[in-house]
Amino acid sequence: MYTVGVRETQNGNPGWIFRVPGPLILRPAIAATDRFLLRWGVAPAVLAAAPFLFSAFAPWAAAGACGLAALLALLLRELLLFRLRGIAFTSAYLPGRRPVIQTVILYGAAVTLYVTLLGAVTVFCLETPHTFLVEFGALTAIWVWLRRSRLEAEVPGRIEFEETMEAAVTTLAIERD
Repeated sequence: MYTVGVRETQNGNPGWIFRVPGPLILRPAIAATDRFLLRWGVAPAVLAAAPFLFSAFAPWAAAGACGLAALLALLLRELLLFRLRGIAFTSAYLPGRRPVIQTVILYGAAVTLYVTLLGAVTVFCLETPHTFLVEFGALTAIWVWLRRSRLEAEVPGRIEFEETMEAAVTTLAIERD
């Protein structure tokens, strides 16, 4: 039994976050993260948006918008998982990697661009069926390409459970004989 995420408790004894029955390999862990994001990220987002879309658009356009929203969420999921080499939600966040204000500005800009730009493109493409089909086909092709690329790029190996801080000073490792 491997203990993962060992931390010292208040009384000085080691405490564990979770235990696993042997060495883990990367593929099943990333597949589980993939399924988790599909069930608890993509599906709820599309289902939550559906009533608003059906109240704002004609039924065919609302169904198309739901499909486009699902494809966009799948694309975002593929981008998030592309370089994942650990189990999501288990690695400790190391504060100080970048200032908090920089993180807030970066994610705020990303969300704003994601919502406004893709929303405007989707509304434009829903105006006529042929533009919708072009966008749907293009997004599907991009999603298939990203998914294949991510699955082919997976390197079997051990899972990273711990992030390490970069050294404040990098030495040249020049030592005296």
